[in-house]
Formats: sequence, C-alpha cells, structure tokens
Amino acid sequence: MTNRVAPSLVEAEVDTFGYLYSDVEIAITGSAEPGRAEVYWETGASGQRPNIFRHNLLRDFVCDDTALRILRGISGADLQAVALLRLGELPLTVVRADPVLDVVDEARSIPSEYSWARIGFPHIRQELWGEVGRRIFHLPYPELSTTVVVGAEVRDAYRSAGLTGWSLEPALVDPDAY
Repeated sequence: MTNRVAPSLVEAEVDTFGYLYSDVEIAITGSAEPGRAEVYWETGASGQRPNIFRHNLLRDFVCDDTALRILRGISGADLQAVALLRLGELPLTVVRADPVLDVVDEARSIPSEYSWARIGFPHIRQELWGEVGRRIFHLPYPELSTTVVVGAEVRDAYRSAGLTGWSLEPALVDPDAY
C-alpha cells in the first residue's frame, strides 16, 4: 500500500528549545578526543531540553540517544553519526542525513523570489511519497541544501515517541493556496 501522506520539511525549533554551541575548532574539525567535545546549550523559551538540537555551526542536527535510536530504527543507513559530543553528562551524537533525493515536482513548487534560486518552497512528487516514507534526506538544490526532509513514517515515529526539537511542515503545495 502506498503511503498517501506527504513528507515533511524539518526546521529546528530554536525559539522554543534553543541551540547548542561550542568551541569553533572542535565543532569544525572534531579535533577533541571522541566523546569529549563539550557543547553548551542556550535555552529557548520553553526552558526544556529537546531530544534533537540545532548546533550553530553544524549543517544537520545533534541527537540524544533516544532520538538517535528511534530515527535510525526507522530510516536505517540514511542517518550517519559523524561525531560524539557531550552536554554536561549527557552524551550527544552529531548526525548527518546523507542521501540527496531528486523528488521535487518543480512545476508545483513555489518559485523563489530570488534570482539565484529556482525553488522557494518544494513540493514532493506525490507518486514518490510511499518510496520516501522511511527516509531522511536532502534535496538537490543549492538554495535548499540545508533543508532536511523526512518521510511520513519517520515523522510519525518522531511524533509517537514524543521526541522534541523539530517543527515539521508538509512538503506539498496546494495549487489554490498561492
């Protein structure tokens, strides 16, 4: 059966949950001893620690052990662990979504208002929703290179586990909405 629910664009909920920061050299080069790189947390409006953080210098995101287990359990090899960090005594993993999938329907997407970019908001082709249901990926457009997309099954696992840190918006455009 084909999944009839659109994939979602991921945004870090920085206003609500804050963000991580660290020494620039450690964040960029990973030069600290593995698992020893200390990060610091600038809290957001909620004051609550999320499961998934945004780091001010890293492309994708940083997960606690619970989020990493759940997301890898559903998406498998799409999510790569690239470094170990710690926030006080809390171990964290820097993760990267490696796949870049060409799944955007450019004709239905909202064009960019900027001349250097083609897409302002992507519409994922509906016939591919089922195929990307368990995926965490990027899109092949320079203007969207930092945008992480998750399939519906990943989104559902995130929500049902009660994970926090992400805001999820369906990657579809209603042609009557604009």
